[in-house]
Amino acid sequence: MSGCLFGAHACVGIHAPFSGVWIHRRERERLKSLRRYCILDTPAEPDYDRLVVLAAQACRAPAGMVTLVDSDRQWFKASTGLPAVMVGAHRSASLCSDVVASELRLVARDTLSLARYVTNPLVTGEPHLRAYTGLPLIGREGLPLGTLCVLDFEPRRFTTDQLDALARLARQVSSLLERHRDRLEGPGAELPWPARGLLVQGADDRPATRPVGGSRRVPAVPRYRFTNSGGDASEQDLDTDEAAEEHAREISRAGATVVTVHRHSAHVDAWEYVDEADERE
Repeated sequence: MSGCLFGAHACVGIHAPFSGVWIHRRERERLKSLRRYCILDTPAEPDYDRLVVLAAQACRAPAGMVTLVDSDRQWFKASTGLPAVMVGAHRSASLCSDVVASELRLVARDTLSLARYVTNPLVTGEPHLRAYTGLPLIGREGLPLGTLCVLDFEPRRFTTDQLDALARLARQVSSLLERHRDRLEGPGAELPWPARGLLVQGADDRPATRPVGGSRRVPAVPRYRFTNSGGDASEQDLDTDEAAEEHAREISRAGATVVTVHRHSAHVDAWEYVDEADERE
């Protein structure tokens, strides 16, 4: 294949409930795992920035990213060589989403020679992506959270040494993610913001029901937004209002401010994926 890609076996077990996007075979579990890291939409951090710069330098590439793949978007935890205003992309335009779905390294030497990407808006428009390689970042549940990737704006090959260096750096990014989660969950956890007390707010948006796999319908997992009096906020997927209240009480032990809680549907712009085999277990 002139443009290169992961092998044909990589697509085995990949489910695509909506056109154009490959979905991991355990997507519902994967998204729950990602939520546990509380890393989406967090501020830039020097350690991630340093690793993404090293990745671009190691591969002699003009751009690189640490991405996290959410239900309907990819978000950049760190990037280099891209416009500052570019902080993510819709999942339907994400090559990183394909890496996450397959759990394999993706190498695209020339995106315009690959039918899957020739009409991709990131290829046909800004930043005019022509070459890409990315590796999955695997979390502690054994599920992919996102990628470490490098980009080029001209067709090119990536050497074995470059790919090996990228793999080593990807393991370091995964270690950073684990340390971040340990700080949130371990003894003496460093919570994202202090909270004390509870004021339940709104809760008028009931969990949505959406079609999956044609005629089947399942409830989406509720997401709760916790906001303290200083305006700092965090979101978490929980099963019930009672679980949200308990979560707020746990947080309250670490601080001294009132937190408001608002419930809304988890995946507003995408169908929730449910693995039928998981449902039978």
